Amino acid sequence: MKNTEGSIKHEIELPQSDPEEDGEGVQKVALVLGGGGARGFAHLGVVKVLQELGLKPDMIVGTSMGSVIGSAAAGEVEVEGLIKVLERLDINQILQISRESRRELEKVLGRTLAQGIGVSNWGSEESNETPVKLARFFTFFKLLTKNSDIAELPVIYAAVATDLLSGSEVILTEGKVYRAAAASSAIPGFIPPVKWEDFLLVDGGVVDTVPVLPAVQLGADAVIAVDVSTNLPEHGSNSPLAIFNRTSKIRKEELLKAKNAIARVQLPGMLKVLSPQVDDLNWLDFNQIKKAASRGERCIRKDLDEVKSIFNSVKN
Repeated sequence: MKNTEGSIKHEIELPQSDPEEDGEGVQKVALVLGGGGARGFAHLGVVKVLQELGLKPDMIVGTSMGSVIGSAAAGEVEVEGLIKVLERLDINQILQISRESRRELEKVLGRTLAQGIGVSNWGSEESNETPVKLARFFTFFKLLTKNSDIAELPVIYAAVATDLLSGSEVILTEGKVYRAAAASSAIPGFIPPVKWEDFLLVDGGVVDTVPVLPAVQLGADAVIAVDVSTNLPEHGSNSPLAIFNRTSKIRKEELLKAKNAIARVQLPGMLKVLSPQVDDLNWLDFNQIKKAASRGERCIRKDLDEVKSIFNSVKN
């Protein structure tokens, strides 16, 4: 493991935390928000209910869109108001995602996966200029996060990203919130990688779609996790790309199951995974905010007794 100015980089390993280092008797509940593109707006509904009930997590750890919504939640932004603001914005237009470009992006990402594009050219670029697409990304996130530093947030916050150079998971715990959120959600093949210290960072969902283990590593004693990935669909096309994408999804699901199994050992009886029904939502349609948020709200209300129980058990 390597610590670099607020960045924790690790390979696959069992997370370890020492309760004594956090203070005797101090226990922490973490809210973990997973990646899933626009489906991640379901996190808004989950956070809204927690805010309404006064259930405040001690830390928030997010991947991809989970890191974006997580940054707002860690800043204690009133979610009902945030939803109204976001609904007034054409986020697809801000990020330049038209229906046509969405289809093209899906093709590009498919080609990227199939061809296994290398990163040597990215890592060797010396230009200090920020690519236009990334600059727009930064500007949007600056508005959402008020250009805050992670250290200024009232709730402990961490964003999970993937280092293209080493292939490792990187946990960002310091620096500008907007850069951490942008790095964590930089879609490979669409949003340029974000340079951070010695790392070249892209979407954290590449290595950790629901970052429960990083939350444990950071000292969580209990975790409420939100998984906005979709179920494996019925097998359809036998085209090479369709088969490749399906096997990639299977691999990610199995990796997530393995990581959650480790987490359940670390958190006996203190891990609750919420899975909003988002299968019918397009992961690149960022204008379905209210619809996605309602799915998250419906999901957490269904399991509210268990969620409350975890908060009460840890806090008491």
